[in-house]
Amino acid sequence: MKFSHFASLVAAVAALGFSTVRAAEVKIEGVHICCDQCVNIAQSKLKGIDGVTDGKADKDTGSITLTAADDKAASAAIDALAKAGFRGTAKHGDKTLEFPASNAEKGAKADAIAITGVHLCCPACYRAAEKALKGVDGVTAVSSDKKTKTLEVSGKSVDVNAAIQALFNAGFQAAVKK
Repeated sequence: MKFSHFASLVAAVAALGFSTVRAAEVKIEGVHICCDQCVNIAQSKLKGIDGVTDGKADKDTGSITLTAADDKAASAAIDALAKAGFRGTAKHGDKTLEFPASNAEKGAKADAIAITGVHLCCPACYRAAEKALKGVDGVTAVSSDKKTKTLEVSGKSVDVNAAIQALFNAGFQAAVKK
């Protein structure tokens, strides 16, 4: 095959939207992983995902690594971790992967917010989530319902997106309970 034909083929594949990232490490940093149970849950969520191997969570570094066969597998791993309440900064090779965005309305303020979808497996998880939320302007109290794994935030005119972002920054996925 002549070089010009090969270059044309590569350009055609790229134009169709096929990813050029293949079997590469995915590294997710800044994840809240405080105990062996967090490690076990994160690792278990990565098992059985097509194209994902070698899923490891490290509580000492607050990171999760895995090998993804392609972008589709890497995205499936991110989705599985997000559904389990984990969040961080993710890279697949040189490509940045996005966790799900906030479901809060832009500019929303509230005196009471119910937050779900947060990984809360132990007392240290609850303390870390509560600490993150108490750092948000206007928040006066945070309580948790361990049965439903819901965080109840109360205060005066709390920026809902700031509350969700505080949890994101602390390594937790979160959503406003509708």
